[in-house]
Amino acid sequence: MERLSIHIEYLLLRHDCIVVPGFGAFINSRSEARIDADSGRAYPMMREVRFNSALVHDDGLLAGSYARKYKVPFAEGREMLRKSIESMREAIASDGEVTIGRLGIIRAESDTLTFVPMHGASTEAARIGYHPVSWARSAETETEKPVSTDNVPDKAEKTPDTNATVRRFDTGRNYYIAVNKRFARTAACFLLVAAVALSLLMPTHDRRVMPDQASVLPVENIIRKVADSASETERKEAPGVAEVAPAPVQMHYLVVGTFATEEEADRFIAMRQGSGYALEAVGGKKLWRVSAVKSADSQELINILNSKEFSDTFKEAWIWSR
Repeated sequence: MERLSIHIEYLLLRHDCIVVPGFGAFINSRSEARIDADSGRAYPMMREVRFNSALVHDDGLLAGSYARKYKVPFAEGREMLRKSIESMREAIASDGEVTIGRLGIIRAESDTLTFVPMHGASTEAARIGYHPVSWARSAETETEKPVSTDNVPDKAEKTPDTNATVRRFDTGRNYYIAVNKRFARTAACFLLVAAVALSLLMPTHDRRVMPDQASVLPVENIIRKVADSASETERKEAPGVAEVAPAPVQMHYLVVGTFATEEEADRFIAMRQGSGYALEAVGGKKLWRVSAVKSADSQELINILNSKEFSDTFKEAWIWSR
């Protein structure tokens, strides 16, 4: 299940529809940015993952991701995908529900599959920095003018009307800046349109590739080659310096479990003592992984992973390199 969830989450970052053959499809549902003039708020574009059990046709996208990740032919990648789907169906049949990574939970209710997302559309938007924008309305001040007595026929001395209410701005306690109301409204509308346009141009999701996701780019190989090249250049430019020791060999691990702490990994190893494999805990930057086999030859681990004996013991194993 963990292997299938990683591929679905990774592909949803680049595609709007991911079909799990014979099971259903996960769809990115987007809503456009909108402005609510009554409340004075502008809402950004939002995205929410939904599930459609009617879309079951195999488009080859998931199988191709399996093949690229584990460096196997497309036919073998499709077979690995089929086993993952069977494992997911067994979990639903036994537990009634299954968790799809960080996307949500699929439940079987009255022979119908329902999907409950982990986060709503507004929560997903807030996680990537998209928040509603509100603006304050300018208060209008009106001044009531006293009644003019210029056209009064008699020549009597004019006296001000003490009953008239006059609102004056206290310049002794406050600063007063004369701003045209029409100009202020136009400027506010311009800023609002600029904010909405910026939200449309910015990416709609977090494209950071998390560790151990189904990345198709050999990032670790590129980083290692750049580091080796820099070390070789420094060695040639520094006179009289002994040759630099060769870079450490990249190791590959056949991982059968991922845990947040070393104690959880040790408990898992203790429960699987009779598996026939020398399980060991391998620490990473944030997670601990339990490895059944490690080797410098990735092809050796691929052969073990595809063997029936190993797949019967550990159904959700995968290869991790460092």
